[in-house]
Amino acid sequence: MAKRPKAFESIAAVAALFDPKPDYPYFERTADHPFDPRAEEFSPGNALLMAEASLLAYMRDPEFIRNALAGAGFVSVQFPAVDPESKHQPCCIVARHLDFMLVIFRGTQPGERAQAAERGRAGIWSDFFTDSKFLFRDSALGGRVHAGFEESLDAVWPALIEILDEPEARDLPIWFTGHSLGGALAVLSADRFARRADVTGDEPADSAGSSLPRVAGVYTFGCPRVGDTDFRQGFAPRVFRMINDLDMVPHLPPKDVLPGKSYCHVGDVSCLETDGKLARGTEPWRRRKQYRKALGTEFGAMRDEGIKAVASRLRDRVRLLTDHAPIHYCRRLRAAIDEKLKND
Repeated sequence: MAKRPKAFESIAAVAALFDPKPDYPYFERTADHPFDPRAEEFSPGNALLMAEASLLAYMRDPEFIRNALAGAGFVSVQFPAVDPESKHQPCCIVARHLDFMLVIFRGTQPGERAQAAERGRAGIWSDFFTDSKFLFRDSALGGRVHAGFEESLDAVWPALIEILDEPEARDLPIWFTGHSLGGALAVLSADRFARRADVTGDEPADSAGSSLPRVAGVYTFGCPRVGDTDFRQGFAPRVFRMINDLDMVPHLPPKDVLPGKSYCHVGDVSCLETDGKLARGTEPWRRRKQYRKALGTEFGAMRDEGIKAVASRLRDRVRLLTDHAPIHYCRRLRAAIDEKLKND
C-alpha cells in the first residue's frame, strides 16, 4: 500500500486548501461558458461562475474581489454590513451585473494555519462542529431550521435587504450562492427573500413585460443540511446543490442527531467525481459501501463520544475533509465541463 504523503498528516496542509487563492484564474471561462440568468435547469456554465465566486469570497481583500468580479462583467460590488453586536460575523458580497444580481456568502473560515495547528486537528472545523449549532430553531417562515445558520443570516439580513431594494437592483433577478456554511446561508436567504416577494409582489418584469421570479435560483457547493421536512415542503426557490465526491459536510448535521427531529436537504443534487464526470441526481456515498460505512461510523460516534473527539480522528479519512475544499469544487467542475465538451 502506498504511504500517505506526509503533507496530509499535518492539519496545516489540510487547512491550506481553504486559504484564499489569489493565483486562481477567476472567471477565465466566462466567455466560453456565459452565465444565463434566465436558466431554469442546471447549467454547468452557471455552476462554474458561482463556484468561482464562492471561492473568491474567501479572499480577504475587498479590492481584489471587486476587480475579479469586474472582469466577469459585474458593474457594482458591495459588502453588506454585519451587526457588530452579533456573535456571528458572516461575510456577504452583493454583485450587480447588467442582467442579474448575485449574492455570495463565504463559508466557514478555518483561520490561519498556525492557529489551526495549535487548536488541534478539529481546529479548522471549530465553527462547524459545535454541539449548540445542531439545535433547531422555529422559522417564522415555516418549519424549523439550523439555529446557528439562521442566527448568522440575521446578522447581515437588514443590510442585505437594503442593497437588494436599491433602484438599480429592483428589476433584476437574484441568484444566491455559497460554499459550505455560505451555501447554507444562501439557501436561507433565498427562502426569506422569495417569501418576502410573495407578500410584497416584488417581482421584476422582462423586456416583454412578463413577470420573472425575483429569486432566480441557488447554487451551493458542499452545503450542509439546513432545515427539517416542514421547511423543505415550504421551500420554493430552485436549488442546485453540488457535492464533490467524498465531501463529508453535505451529510451534516446527521439526519437524526436530535431525537425525533430530522435534518434534510432541499433542491437537486449533482456530484463531481474523480474521473472528471458530473453525475446528476445521486449522491456518491450511496454508491460507495466503504464511504457509507465510514460516515455511519463517524455519525454514530458523534452521539456516543462527542463531535470534537470524532473530528480529531478524521485524519485517517483525509478525503472526507479535503474534498470539501472550495478549490477542488472549482477545479473538478472545470474538468467536468472540459470532459463534456470533449465528448459532445
